[in-house]
Order: sequence, then structure tokens, then C-alpha cells
Amino acid sequence: AGVEIAGAVEVLDEWLGGPVVGGSASGARGGQYADQMALSAAGLVALSLLRAFAPHVVHSAAWFVLATVVLSMAACVCGLVAAGLRWDHLRANVETSWGCDWGDFCEVLVYVYPCFLGLFGAANKSSLLIAPQVSVPRATVASPCLSGALYAGVFTALAAAAPPETLATRQTFLLAAAPGCTGYLGSIIVGVGSCLTCIDVGPWMLYNLAQEPSLPVLRRAGLDVLRGGEPRRAVAAALALGLPFIFFPDLSTIATCASAAFLAMYGTINLACFLASAAQLPSWRPSFKWQGPRLACTGVVLCLALMLSLSP
Repeated sequence: AGVEIAGAVEVLDEWLGGPVVGGSASGARGGQYADQMALSAAGLVALSLLRAFAPHVVHSAAWFVLATVVLSMAACVCGLVAAGLRWDHLRANVETSWGCDWGDFCEVLVYVYPCFLGLFGAANKSSLLIAPQVSVPRATVASPCLSGALYAGVFTALAAAAPPETLATRQTFLLAAAPGCTGYLGSIIVGVGSCLTCIDVGPWMLYNLAQEPSLPVLRRAGLDVLRGGEPRRAVAAALALGLPFIFFPDLSTIATCASAAFLAMYGTINLACFLASAAQLPSWRPSFKWQGPRLACTGVVLCLALMLSLSP
């Protein structure tokens, strides 16, 4: 959540041409400055209070964020089309050697990981679904497929709209291609929306962990208590855990660690599926027809390999 809200503040800085509160201008890969720390901390506290006392607003905001994503990407594509798509530009960008290595791939992975924050978001709402055994797997598979198709289309249009030398020197070309401030506003709203996703899911995870007998420290902290049907103490605990990371001097390091944590979580889920399938437990009856020990083991290996390849 801290990384997402800080990223939204960085876009705001770039949009306004400099820092909002003070300090030096911030870059996408630079450290945290006074404006980022102040606005990010205030934003995270405000969103946490909203999550604790007005959860219905958070759930309604999800539709607004989704509409913003679609409109922002459509505006960017329209801007690129208006600039003129040329086959020779696309071919030149495909054939150009950009000098990328494994480190560049890992860096891209670090900044793309927010797309998968809500990958298992449907599982946290399974009690509200009519047929969760059908809806959750469909949403889990459709989410990365749809995101991948949308981003592939945008990047293909971007490659066809400008020659390699332009893309190599203008890092904000995609934002500049959108009419007016659409690209900046979309990036800010999406960053805030990703932050809300973390704030919405995180407290419920702490609440569920507090129900486990093996973690009595969480129960003694009162994280298993609901007030008004919401885990408000867990929201406060999640805020206390996430707030210090805003003040770290390097956002990319935090994002890398967060990426490794997500990969470790997905790898652990695959490992649990592998062990249950290999042991042929009577209670393990997955409805996913392609599920099996080989597929689960492949997921474990891929997650572990990507996690170890990241260099925070």
C-alpha cells in the first residue's frame, strides 16, 4: 500500500513539474523526498480511516478505478493512433537491440507486480459469491489474461507510434500521448486504487490469522475483534506495519521486496497443492481439471526462480 500511494505521489510530482511540498524533484527510480513522504503518509492514513469507518465507499471506488483504467488506456491508445501508427516504426522497434539484460527484466517485473495484487482478491470475497468454486477460478485466470492483452495492445501501439530514438529518450511518451492530463490522472487514480486494494485485503488477512491457535500474539493484540462488522484494529495494525516503508529512501528496493513476498506467497500455495496432490489426500478434491502435482511443482519452481533472481 505504501509503494502504491508513493507511486501516485511521484506521478503527481511529475505532472506538476516538481515537488508539491518541498525537497528536490523526484524521479520514478529516485529516493523519497519531503513531498513524497508527507503526502504519501497523509494519504495512507486517510485511506486507512476510510477503510475502517466507511468500507462501502472503498468497495464502490473499485468500479470507479476500473472505469478509470479502461478510459485511461483507451485515451492513450487514441492519442497514439492520432499521432499516427506506422509499420516501419513497429518493425524498427522490434528489430532494435535495446541492450536489455536479466536485470532489466527483473526491474520490469518489480514495477509490473501491482497488476497481480488482486489476483486472489475474489477468494477473499468467496462468501459473498453465489458459486465461488466457479467464479474464483475464472476470475483468477481471466485477470492476468485480460491485463496482459490490454498492456500488449498499448505497448504495440506505442512501438508503432514513434521511432526507437524517441522511445529511448522520452520516458513519459505514453503519458504525453494521452489527450490533456488523462494519462497522469489515470496513473494517480490507479495507484490510489491499488493502495485501497491492499488496505481492503490486508486487515482481513490479519483478522483471519488471529483466529489461528498457533498465533496467540495476534489474538492478544485484539486483531480478532470486529467492530461494526469490520476489523478496525487489524486496519490500525496494517497501517502501523505499512507506514514506515514510506520513509525508506529507495522505492525500488521496497517494490522488489514486495515482489519477492508475493512470489513466495504464490509459490507456497503451489507447494501446498503439490503436497496435497502427491499425497492423494481424500479431502483434496480440486475442481480445476488440469490441476495435478506436475503443474503445481512447475509453479513452485517458477516462483522460486523469479524470487531468487530479484536483486533488492
